[in-house]
Amino acid sequence: MMMTLHRDGRLVFLRLDSVRTPEGDGVSSNSIGQVLVTGGAGFIGSHVVDAHLARGDQVWVVDDLSSGKRENVPEEAEFVEMDIADAGLRDLFRDVGFQ
Repeated sequence: MMMTLHRDGRLVFLRLDSVRTPEGDGVSSNSIGQVLVTGGAGFIGSHVVDAHLARGDQVWVVDDLSSGKRENVPEEAEFVEMDIADAGLRDLFRDVGFQ
């Protein structure tokens, strides 16, 4: 299993369940996975969410709505209103199966 973590300010993007290319040197652009986007109700995060939904990925959004807006999160994404420092984030990882 491959995990990629990107940071851009408050935006954290976590990608799981990727598949390796036949050469074994990267992630296939055709892979479908489970994606967690924190800050996904903000401007940048909501575009990341849209891009992953368009690929067919399952997307979860964690945002405390301190600066983002709930209406920025597409209905197809699972939305959890929570601060990333909240201990409940561990429950989300366990329940969804994020590693």
